[in-house]
This record gives sequence, structure tokens and C-alpha cells, in this order.
Amino acid sequence: MLVLSFSLQLSTVKAQEPYESITVQEAKQMMHQNDAIIVIDVRNFTEYELGHLNKSISIPLPTLENRTAWLQEYINDPVIVYCSAGSRSAIAAQILVNNNFTNVYNMLGGITAWMQAGNKIYTSYHHITADYDREQQKPLIDIEPFLLYQASCTTCQNQTACESSFDNTLLPENVTSSITNRNDTNVLISSSFDVNGTTYNMLYNRTLLWSYEHLGNVNRTAFLVSTEITMSSEGMDNITLNTLTISYAARSAEYKVTLYTEIKGQYEDNYEQAATIIAYMPANESQPVVSKETVQFNSSVSLLEKYAVLIDACKETSKTYKHSVAQELRELANGYHIMSKETKRFLHIAEQNIQEYNKPILNCSASLLDSECTDSCNVVCGLPAGGICTVLCVAIAAQCGPLWPACLAGCMTLCGGGIGVTCQMICDVFCGEEINWETMDCSFYCGGICIWCPPGAGILCDVACGWLCGIVCDTLKGDPPPPVDPPPDPVTYWVSSITQYGTWGSGAVNNPNGLTGSSPDGSYVQLWGGNYGDGGQIVGWMNQVAHGDIWLYCYSGTGYYTHIYTYVSYNNNNDWTQTSVQTVYGDGSGAHWIKFGSYSGAFRYIAIAAIDDNGMSANIFVDAVNVIAY
Repeated sequence: MLVLSFSLQLSTVKAQEPYESITVQEAKQMMHQNDAIIVIDVRNFTEYELGHLNKSISIPLPTLENRTAWLQEYINDPVIVYCSAGSRSAIAAQILVNNNFTNVYNMLGGITAWMQAGNKIYTSYHHITADYDREQQKPLIDIEPFLLYQASCTTCQNQTACESSFDNTLLPENVTSSITNRNDTNVLISSSFDVNGTTYNMLYNRTLLWSYEHLGNVNRTAFLVSTEITMSSEGMDNITLNTLTISYAARSAEYKVTLYTEIKGQYEDNYEQAATIIAYMPANESQPVVSKETVQFNSSVSLLEKYAVLIDACKETSKTYKHSVAQELRELANGYHIMSKETKRFLHIAEQNIQEYNKPILNCSASLLDSECTDSCNVVCGLPAGGICTVLCVAIAAQCGPLWPACLAGCMTLCGGGIGVTCQMICDVFCGEEINWETMDCSFYCGGICIWCPPGAGILCDVACGWLCGIVCDTLKGDPPPPVDPPPDPVTYWVSSITQYGTWGSGAVNNPNGLTGSSPDGSYVQLWGGNYGDGGQIVGWMNQVAHGDIWLYCYSGTGYYTHIYTYVSYNNNNDWTQTSVQTVYGDGSGAHWIKFGSYSGAFRYIAIAAIDDNGMSANIFVDAVNVIAY
């Protein structure tokens, strides 16, 4: 849960008897002997979501001082506090002692020592290490909690954010496009635009190489697509991006399973890299827990060997969840069992039809997901697109000598287009939709144009991007986008004034009064966080006592996957209730109404927070809040 106060006020109460430090073995014994013991996780909420001790409660350290009143009923009960390794929990234990808690224990070594001792945790995130034994013709699989892998991964702990140095005046101008060819198997689109006085030509060539369909109790479809994107301009070498995309979908009355592989760097004898995502989604029920397993291949495997490894990875993951500490986690086992069966079926189809594409892959990765389609799409497309393109294109531009601005501009536009089309295809496939090639082609152009809005570029850049993107997409689709409908209910409450706002780290809150008003008026409040831990929060006063469904008219900056938290309160004191946490992706389509949960009780205040708690930055624009009465 995010912090609803903007400063940490340490208690001035005189310290009582000191807390006691205990080992993980002692803590485990205490929990076994006393089911009612209180266990508090004082790490931040993102860490807690990745994994925690079963039945522990999350109270991040910065919020603990303000939550002691809520814990008063346990003031004389045994309370165990823990964090990652023991430092934050020591501070937390002292805060509790200073607030007259009489039976406080600090678990030494934190959750890391707990896992290293072989104890289970509550988690739906795992890291899988995979190899393939060619002599034995069998995969080798090792699975562990992602938190345990992260604790020993030095490269994970030393990542640093890249700063953007782009001139946000480099927006494309004079954009034109035409469809040169479109039929059942091929589309060829050419376009041109100007960037900083230089004209660029872009050719997009997509070809359907193979498709498969079998209809029955389970409808199964598959396709293999080749995409080639070429950027050219006078005075620079052509830049070409080639990708192969393999997609498989199985849909029944009970479930949907999708498999998606993107291959880059096609050479005569091998591929440079290939990323695969396999997702299971129950068809008719909400998924209470979202799971994600990352698969790291330690050696090169062929394309079909990779699928054989992933079959076993799904099997082992299913076994892991069968022996989990909580029932809702054990229910995930069936999804991974079905993923294993469907991947095995696809491998059989692939062996019969696409052997010619079975080359060694130098760098392999994969993700296994058990979630609803929107969660799958957010997880898979949750890439720092601007950062990826920055690293790639700065390296290319460095080789261009005096022409480096032109090389950078061309590469950035090309790279953004590739990411745009990839995410559109992934989301269509994962959500069980038919592939809409016109929409996908539009996404390519939107990504290519809107990559020019780097982090912190501001609302002007996003508006310009959306306008340019709209010109191209309307041309490709042949019709204007549908109008956005407001929430379908006339009984509405709204924000009449702003009571407070603040930031974390180097975050920003711009134009706070843009949140006020009963309907969208084009004036937006911006909540922004550029680096991990940065963000902004705003608290609004409703026009009258409110209850009902909470809607925000908002959009995320193009290319951002912004985490947004909403809370409500009646007295703006200690009664804040979280109503929703969502990820909003900036696809360049502009603002629209999004529902952020419901609250049946009465409230006068609403808080909206956006924070970079996933390393992908936060950039949200909110025009209005409507609360629709039940």
C-alpha cells in the first residue's frame, strides 16, 4: 500500500523494554505453536507482492508509525517483524517498542534467510533455470522463488536507470502513408515524414508464412508471420528490422491458452534471440492470483528444443503450486498443467509444419503466466520501450559520424514502431481476440511516431503525438475512431477542490487544479515519476458525500505503463481505504473513462497516486473524477 502521508514522523515516546532478535528457526517455531501470532512485513508493497511469509500483513516501514493505532489491540501480543535482511525490521521493532508494544520480535536475516533455510513463502513469482541434455534428450529444470533468485543475482542488484537526452522538439511532421499492397497473406505499407528537417521513408512488409486451424471442443489456431521494416533517408544507410512471430491459441469453454514467440536476428544458421510467453486464462471466472514465472536458458537450444523445455517447465511449476502454502496458490497448479499439455500439442504441430525454421537460438528467454488477459498483456508488454530504443539507437548513431542526429531519429522511429506492433499483436492474441491486421499496422505507426515523447516531455508532446498518430490511423482504417462515452449514469459526484498534493523522490505533480470539475474540460493534472521510487499523489474534496463506482477520465503518457492507486476517506485521517490499483498503458489513443473500483460506504476525500514501483516510470494525466452512485 502506498504512503498517504507525505512525511515520516518518528515517535517521541520514550523507549520501553527493548525488542528481542530471533532466528528464522525460532520464528518458525513460534508461528507453529501460536496460529494467532502477528507477523508484520515492513518491506514496500511491491516487495510484498513478489513474495511474503504466509499470513503476514504488509505495513511498509514509512507507514508503520501512523498505523500503530490500528494495531493497538495487539499491543500485548507477540508480534514478529521482518524485512529483506533485517535492517528495516530492526527499525520497525524499535518503533513498536517506543509505542508501548510489549512483546516484539525482530526476525534476523529477514525473508532471505527464511528462504535460504528451505522454508516456503507465499509467492506466485518464480525463476526457472533451464538447460537441455542432448545426450539424454531431456530438459533440465530448476525452479525457485523469484525473491530467492533475486537475492543472489548480482546483475539484478546493480541495474541503473538510463537518462533520456532526446530533444522533444524532434516530432515527425508532414506524415504521409499509403497501402501499396494488401491481401490475405501480405501487406506492404510505405510512409514518409520529416524529423528536424530530414525526410525519412519507411517501408513495412508483413507476410503470413504459415497458418493452422482445427475446430472442435477446443479450437486451436496457429500462424507464423514475417515482418520486415526498413528505414531509409538520404545520407544514411538503410536500417532494417526483421522479426519472425509464432502464435498459437487454444480456446475452449473452460480456458484459453496462448503461446507467443518473437524471434529477432535471423541468420543463415541461427537466430540471435527469441522470447516466448505462454499464458493460461480461465474462461468464465475471475482470477484471484496473478502468477508469473521467468525462464532463463543457460545454453543455446533450437526452436523446437525450446518448446520441449517449456513443456517440462510448466509441469514443474504445476508441481510447485500443488505444494504451496495457501489454497489460492494451489489452485494455480491446474492452469500450468493445461499449459504443459497445450504446449506439447503445439510442439507436435510445429514438428510437422515448420521444421525449416528449427534453427539454434543463441539467447533464449520465456515467461509463463496464469492470469486474466489484461494482466497478461500488461506483464508481457511491460517493457521500458523508450529505454530499449535508447540503448539500441544510441549505439547505432555513434557509428554515423556527423550524421548521427539523422541516424538517431530514424532508428528511434523504427524501433518505436516495432515495439508498438509487437504489443498490439500480443494483446490481441492473449485476450483471445482475432488478429486485426489493420489495427496492428496502425500500432506500428503510432509506436514509431510516439517514441519521440521521452519521459518527462510533458502534455504538449503527448497531445501532438496523439494528433499525428490519429492522422495515420484514420487513413489506414478508413474511418474515424469511435467517440468516447461517459459513464452511463446521471447521478454523479466529483472533485470540487484540492486539499493537498505531494511527491516521492524526484516525482512531480503538475496543474493540480486540473482534477476539479464535474466533467472533462481538457485541463489535466499530471502525476509523474521518472525513476524507481519516484511519484506523485493528489487528494481531492468531493462536492458532497459520495459512494459508488469510481471512474477517472485519464490517459497514460505514450509508451508508459503507469501504476495508479486510488484511495477514499471520510475524514482524511486514519480511515483511508484502497479501492483499486491498476496499470494504464499509454497507447497514444488519448483519454477515456476507466473504472477504479467501488466503495459502498460514505467518503468525502479521494486520493490518486502514481508511482514508479516497477522500474518502468509513471506518467498519468487525469482530467476528471466521477463517482457514480449505485
